[in-house]
Amino acid sequence: MKVALSAFTLASALALACAPAPAALAASPDFSWSDALTAGKTISINGLNGHITASRASGRTATVTAVKSGKSSQLDRVHIVATPSAAGITICANYPDKHGGWTDCDPERGMRGETEDIDVDVDFTVQVPEGVKLEARTVNGGIDASDLASDAEAVTVNGTIHLTTSGIAEARTVNGSITASMGRGTWDHALRFETVNGSVRLTLPHEVNAQIHANSLNGSISSDFPISLNGEFWHKGGSVGGTIGKGGSALRLSTVNGSIVIARVGGADGSDSKKSRL
Repeated sequence: MKVALSAFTLASALALACAPAPAALAASPDFSWSDALTAGKTISINGLNGHITASRASGRTATVTAVKSGKSSQLDRVHIVATPSAAGITICANYPDKHGGWTDCDPERGMRGETEDIDVDVDFTVQVPEGVKLEARTVNGGIDASDLASDAEAVTVNGTIHLTTSGIAEARTVNGSITASMGRGTWDHALRFETVNGSVRLTLPHEVNAQIHANSLNGSISSDFPISLNGEFWHKGGSVGGTIGKGGSALRLSTVNGSIVIARVGGADGSDSKKSRL
C-alpha cells in the first residue's frame, strides 16, 4: 500500500507541474496606467472596438488597464496612448486610418477618422476615485460602470450600457439597451439617455426636480414619479413632456424600438406593477 500511495502522489505532482497555467495568471495587460487624482478631475476613456468596465477605486489612486485581442499579426498596429492634462487624463486606443495616419482621439467627441480594416479589440478596466468624473466612449462594445461615486457619461454605438453612480449620469447608444441609476435628483444641465434599438430604464432618488421629455415610437412609457403632463400620447409609444417635483434642468429619454421606465430607488421588487403607464 505504501508503494502504491507513493506512485499516486508522484503521478499527481507531475500532472500538476505539467498542467498549463490558468488563463488569469498567464494573461497580462497590454497597457497599464495609475496616478492619484483629486475630486473634480476627469478620466476619459476612448475606444473603438471593445468593452469598457469601470468601478469605484478604494482610494485616490485611479488605475486603467487595457487588454488587446484579435488577429495576432495586427495587435501591434493599435496603440494605447495616455495624455495627461490639467483636467485629468485622456486614454485612447488609436487605430491606423485609411490615409496613413491615426484615428483622432478628441476628449470631447471621442474617436474620429476612417480606420483601416483592423481586427483588434481593446477592453479597458478602470478604477475611478470618488469625485472623479468618468467619460467612457467606444463604438463597438458595451459599457459597464458600477458603484461609482462621481458623475459619469457613457457613449457607444453598438452595445448595451449599465451605469450606476451616486452622482449624475448620461448614457447614449444606438443598438442596445440602457440601464442606469443615479443618486442626485437635481442637476444644472440637460441629461440624456438615448438609444434607437433598445429599452431605457432609469432609476432616480426619492426627490427629483426636473423637466422631463420622454419619447418612444414603438414601446410604452411609465414612471414611478407623478408628472405634470403637457404632452400628447398614443396607444403604442408616443411622447410625454412635463414636470417632476419643482421642475429644473431637462431630463431627456428616448428610443424608437423599446420601452422607457423611470423608476424610484428602493421600489418593492423592481417591477413596473405600480408605475403610472403614460
